[in-house]
Amino acid sequence: MNETDEFGAMQRGPMENLFFIPSGREVANPAELVANGRMKTLLNRVEGLFDWIIIDSPPAVPVSDASLMADYCDGVLMVVRSNATPFDIARKARQEFTDKALIGVVLNGIAAGSSPYTQYYYGAYGRPQTNERGETQR
Repeated sequence: MNETDEFGAMQRGPMENLFFIPSGREVANPAELVANGRMKTLLNRVEGLFDWIIIDSPPAVPVSDASLMADYCDGVLMVVRSNATPFDIARKARQEFTDKALIGVVLNGIAAGSSPYTQYYYGAYGRPQTNERGETQR
C-alpha cells in the first residue's frame, strides 16, 4: 500500500490559494477511514494553514460517512437538488444532523425563472447585466 503524508497528497487547485486532497482509490469500508481517527488527525495538522476547510462528503442518507465527518466540522451545509431529491429523503438527511451544527441548506438545480422568488428579487434589484459570453457583470 502506497501511503503519503497530507502535504504530499495535497494538490494546488486552478485558483490562487485553493488546495485540495483528491479522494484516492476506492476502499471496501470508507466509514472506517473516517472513524479510525486519521481524518481528525489530518484536520488537526492542516487547520492552522487555511481560513476554510471544506469537506465534500457522500450523500447523508445511504451511508454514515457524512454524519461521521460532521463530528469533525464546525458546521454542516446540506445540498438538496430541486426536483431530484425526494422530500422524505431530504428530511431524513436533516435528521442525521440534529446534534450537529447545521448552518444551512442549499437548494440547487432550479431552472431560471421557475421560482416565485425570482420575480421578487429581479423586481426589487433589476436583472443582472451580462456580457457577450453570458457572464454576469458587476
